[in-house]
Amino acid sequence: MTTRDHYAVLIGLFAIALALVGAASAATTYPALLTAYERSLLPICQTGIMAEHVRLYEALVKVADETDFGRGRNSNFAGPRTPEMAYQTCFRGGGF
Repeated sequence: MTTRDHYAVLIGLFAIALALVGAASAATTYPALLTAYERSLLPICQTGIMAEHVRLYEALVKVADETDFGRGRNSNFAGPRTPEMAYQTCFRGGGF
């Protein structure tokens, strides 16, 4: 192998490592985002839907779509409820 071949192999391995790190970090981000989102929903019956709820929900959906977490929104597992659905639960079931 020439020096050029060694560099090509190293670049290929580096690209694979970056891809794996990116996938792992997105997968570990989902549970943290889900926890933050669920905590933000606790006072939704008193506060109503706030920008923070929408922002966290959209970030959560983006990470879920990128990582195919829960097999995506087109499966039986649709992921977390929307802020609107969480707010409606206050009136249907006596609280979130």
